[in-house]
Amino acid sequence: MAAWHEAADRGHAPMNGSGFLSLRWRLLGPLLALWATGMGLLVSVLYAGIVERFQALVEQRAEAIVSAVYAAAENARDPADLRRFVSALGAARDVTRVLLVAGQPARVIAANDHGWHDLPLTALPDRALAASLGSVQISRHGERMLDAASRSFAVLEPVLLVGGGGTSGRPDDGVLFLRLDAGSLWQAAEETVLHLAVGLGAVLSLVAGLVYLLLSRYVLRPVEAIREALGRRQAGAGEVVRVPVARRDELGELAGTLDETLLALNARNRDIERMKRLHHALSVTNKAIVHVRTAEALLPEVCRIAVEFGELDLAWIGFPDVDGGPLRPVAMHGACDDGGVALWCQPASQVPAEALIVNDLAQPGAAQLCPGCVGQDSAGSFALFPIRDGAGLDGALVLRKAETDFFDAQTVALLEEMSADIGFALRNYRRDEALRLAAKVFENNSEGIVIIDSGRRVAMTNRAFTTLTGFAEDDVRGRPLVLFDPQAHPRGFASHARAVALRDGLWQGEVWIRRASGESFPADMSISVVGAPEGSAFHYVGVFSDISRRKADEARIRFLADHDFLTGLPSRAALQPTVERAVEAASRDGRRVGLCFLDLDRFKNINDTLGHHVGDQLLVEVAGRLQSVLRDGESVLRHGGDEFVVVVPEQGSLTDLQASAERLLAALDEPFQLAGCEFSLSTSVGVAVYPDDGKDAETLLDRADMAMYKAKEEGRNGVQFFTESMATATSERLSLEHALRRALERGELALHYQPVVASDGTLIAAEALLRWTHPELGNVPPARFIPLAEESGLILPIGAWVLDTLCRQLAEWRAEGRRMVPVAANISPLQFRRADFVAIVAAALQRHGVPSGLLTLEVTESMVMADVEQAAHQLAELKALGLSIAIDDFGTGYSSLAYLRRFPLDKLKIDQSFVRAINAGPEDRAIVAAIVGLGHNLGLGLVAEGVESAAVADTLLDLGCDSLQGWHFGKAEAAERFAERLA
Repeated sequence: MAAWHEAADRGHAPMNGSGFLSLRWRLLGPLLALWATGMGLLVSVLYAGIVERFQALVEQRAEAIVSAVYAAAENARDPADLRRFVSALGAARDVTRVLLVAGQPARVIAANDHGWHDLPLTALPDRALAASLGSVQISRHGERMLDAASRSFAVLEPVLLVGGGGTSGRPDDGVLFLRLDAGSLWQAAEETVLHLAVGLGAVLSLVAGLVYLLLSRYVLRPVEAIREALGRRQAGAGEVVRVPVARRDELGELAGTLDETLLALNARNRDIERMKRLHHALSVTNKAIVHVRTAEALLPEVCRIAVEFGELDLAWIGFPDVDGGPLRPVAMHGACDDGGVALWCQPASQVPAEALIVNDLAQPGAAQLCPGCVGQDSAGSFALFPIRDGAGLDGALVLRKAETDFFDAQTVALLEEMSADIGFALRNYRRDEALRLAAKVFENNSEGIVIIDSGRRVAMTNRAFTTLTGFAEDDVRGRPLVLFDPQAHPRGFASHARAVALRDGLWQGEVWIRRASGESFPADMSISVVGAPEGSAFHYVGVFSDISRRKADEARIRFLADHDFLTGLPSRAALQPTVERAVEAASRDGRRVGLCFLDLDRFKNINDTLGHHVGDQLLVEVAGRLQSVLRDGESVLRHGGDEFVVVVPEQGSLTDLQASAERLLAALDEPFQLAGCEFSLSTSVGVAVYPDDGKDAETLLDRADMAMYKAKEEGRNGVQFFTESMATATSERLSLEHALRRALERGELALHYQPVVASDGTLIAAEALLRWTHPELGNVPPARFIPLAEESGLILPIGAWVLDTLCRQLAEWRAEGRRMVPVAANISPLQFRRADFVAIVAAALQRHGVPSGLLTLEVTESMVMADVEQAAHQLAELKALGLSIAIDDFGTGYSSLAYLRRFPLDKLKIDQSFVRAINAGPEDRAIVAAIVGLGHNLGLGLVAEGVESAAVADTLLDLGCDSLQGWHFGKAEAAERFAERLA
């Protein structure tokens, strides 16, 4: 390890250095040398064994032959037998020479070579052999000589021969020479020893291999694993390097220690690399802050840098909405496991003041710390760093990494610095944007702005200053400015305004500013003081706007506050002070004041037929005419709509007031020329008199209004003075209206049914008529409450009630199995003009299940002629429901053939005024005959109303009238009684 660390310190590991030899080869070499040495020793020992074994075999063979020769020598009776034995012995394969020497002088007694028989020693061809034989014969010591090279064995053995010297029975000293060819014995010994050598060599090799395997398993492999781990560590592998040795021995302990060391080194290097990346990311972020000019471009770049340089999985930056809602990502980069769905975080008000770090998302409650920050993947770490932008919209930098314990203290410190830099950049962007915006506002402000230094010299102006004053900035910069008109302001006014601004920080007021052309204009101006940060210098900032238009508008508003914008006359708001002044003057002299209330008769028809613009022109013309006939002290006001009020002060008698009122009527009698048309206009005038009818404007106006309505009731185009009876009638009318409003709630209204008969008296139809039974007033006539309902608008709910009640009654009669006839209901103009009237009728029929053929709706001529196109459309829709349409009171209105052809009508009801006078003269009879003829020619049914006698009925039948209705055939009856007619 020390050598490895030294090599590492030198910049390379020892396994990569020159002259490296692995431990496997270092152990394998000595092991092979030991094996070779063992094998060499084994060969040497085996070779010695071969030689020894060979020698033993040879000696054993030699001993056997010597013994045989001894036996033969003892048993031989004569030399010939011995020779025969030696000759036979020499025939053996391994005996190359055998001979016996005896006697004095020594000679060959027997030999396997017959040529050598009886030869003296000195005559033997082999001198060395002869010498050896002689020596042994003398010494009587035997010799054995093994020649391993030639694989031969020589034996010189002294023997005692009987009869060998020629004297029978006398022993002689002799010598036996035996030479054996030991090749076969050598081969046998060699084979025996080789088999043994192979076995021992195999055992030795097996032992050596087993030793090598044990060394490889328990020493070499762990060492190589350690070396491989160190090699990966040195190569800089990205994964964590672990030493794969887990043994409970010295190497295991060494590996464990090395593993811990490598883990520590890897963690340290990983931290170093991460710190380098984060420092680089911080550096790149700061560069981006310097070069990028907008937050929209900076924030995505910061997220990209955090992911690519900081090796994070996901980075996003979120800010709340303006209303302080949850954080919304405005920039994001990296792998998002939410499928691209926008991430949400907790409300901005709950963004922590410090960094929120969670290094293990598996821990309980981790995902609830920041909903939306974690995502679907619950593994790894996340961190939230607040971003303070200085504008109250604090956001957060949220980072995620699929690795636990990623955000350590150093990482958090660097990322906090990054978030602080982001906040700093955002504040700078906002400040720069504010400066740019301020510059644009300053330059493009519609108000004139001038900045003056403490020496009263102009430092800066904007475009509006030049537009309003005519002074170019280049002409006034660096010079004292005289802006206020000296004719409109006292001397020292400008100095006083600056002094107040310097003292209080602000001066405001209206001024007159003199333009470069010399003319002046009113302006609303404020002067404020702006000091330098160190407080040593300051500037005056003057802001002004031209209020000429405002002044004119104020004057116009003051005029319109108590004047009518259309006619220019004083309005209702001016009535109170006008009357008060007239009353005050009249009370001093004991005179009267007349208040004339004028209402133009049928002015609505002009608006409806000629248009509102013509109506407005008419009102202006009327105002002009009234003003033209006023006398000194008199005042005319427009009360509203088509109503005018004339105050006639200081009148002595009612006769004078009557003359004044008639003078007003006369002014409006002349025809009017408007829109290419000439028409006359009548006016109803009501007069109230101070102090007879009231002492204040409100009372006089109300009573003049009552008198005006009385003039309309009396035929219009006249003058009526207020009387107490008018007040009583008005009061009764209000009471009746109040009672009518509650009549529906109290169930005081009911429908009665008047029969309609054919020429033979058969019941063919009916008309539903509304009746009101008041608990105190009794039966109130329809002529009294129907107009009141129309004027007050109550006719709408009443009309809806009539339709619903009629349909319900028809449904009840059908359910009872009675004979059904069509029943007619009168429709008011207000009902008919409603856009949803057709739907109301259809709903009533459907709600009660009544066939539409049982319902007839009666409309008047004036209703359909008010708006012919709309009436035609409305009637067509009603006709499409299947019900019948009848024109009521025909003959009293337009009676136009043209509109009768346009409308989808079924019946004409002749007005009772013609029916009752039918027998009064031929003219009346002719009118009815014309109406009947007109209806028949158009294919319409004719119904005569108001038939009260048999004579009238006969006349109508003679003229061809289809059906009759009136008291002669039956009055209007309650539903229970009329049901008897349907039996």
